[in-house]
Amino acid sequence: MTEMYTLKNSFADHIIWDGPVYELESNQIHVFDIRISMYLQRLDEFISLLSPDEIARANRYFQQKDRERFRISRGMQRIILGKYLNLPACSLQFKLDNHKKPFLLNDTSEIYYNLSHAADVILLVISTAPIGVDVEYINPDFPYQEVIKDHFTQEEISHINEMNSSERFFKLWTRKEAFLKATGQGIGDDLKLYPTLDGEHILQKNVVSNSQNWQQLSFKLDENYISSITSCAGKISYCFSKPD
Repeated sequence: MTEMYTLKNSFADHIIWDGPVYELESNQIHVFDIRISMYLQRLDEFISLLSPDEIARANRYFQQKDRERFRISRGMQRIILGKYLNLPACSLQFKLDNHKKPFLLNDTSEIYYNLSHAADVILLVISTAPIGVDVEYINPDFPYQEVIKDHFTQEEISHINEMNSSERFFKLWTRKEAFLKATGQGIGDDLKLYPTLDGEHILQKNVVSNSQNWQQLSFKLDENYISSITSCAGKISYCFSKPD
């Protein structure tokens, strides 16, 4: 008999953004909303924290906005993770795992993190268990009808087309991407295999390599952005923060 695991999807109608807390409890997820436009004046500071490899990667971006986004995301990532580990931000060392997902070489407490960006937003999530996040700008002009037939089930397509189509499309899309990032499956896999409608779904073992139950929370940062977080932690509590 094929062993089965569950994926539970839910949506938070209202979230409260609070001050940052840099101590992580078991089964807790910390979410940091970083606005690129608010940190442009600190670019020199961020560059001073980056490794030579990170600086080289930033310089390979053709457009200035992409170079700035990379420097801010890596700089803030270092600053925030450094506070959890009580280490200088510039001392953190990162490495890619077999799925090309970065992890901390400095970490002895098994902190998991993931990062996503869209337009002016960088979203960083930190947990004690494997985690994935995706954030998207809700673009009403995006031609999602060209995408849904190849990557969504008929039930998901009907849900998208019922009402608030752009918002519903991006909600379900962030769930698919966040799930793949959390499990390390890779975006090239068949996205129809990963259920995104609200409620609890059965996942067969041959669909996901991680033998665990998963849950996803979707929420709107504001009227322009929507995000989903995937985790295999137990009874999860969330802390939504605007960083210092």
